[in-house]
Amino acid sequence: MSFPLAWIGATLLLLGALYLTKSLHNHRLATREEVHWRGLVSIAVIGGAIVAYIFVTVTADYVPLPPALSDAPAIETSPGAR
Repeated sequence: MSFPLAWIGATLLLLGALYLTKSLHNHRLATREEVHWRGLVSIAVIGGAIVAYIFVTVTADYVPLPPALSDAPAIETSPGAR
């Protein structure tokens, strides 16, 4: 998964979670005037970037080595050296 897609998804999830947290605190859905949207979106974007970075880093694909590289010795030594 690409970073921007994970970032958008994590930001939307955090935005919804933060809005629901504010609504649960008031025991009803929060109105537009009750929520500081700039702050809420800023926190969601920053938090979404952190979550997306961790997600993309942890779920990185494994890339196998080509057979020619995996059979080659890491350091070549002379025949008589130990």
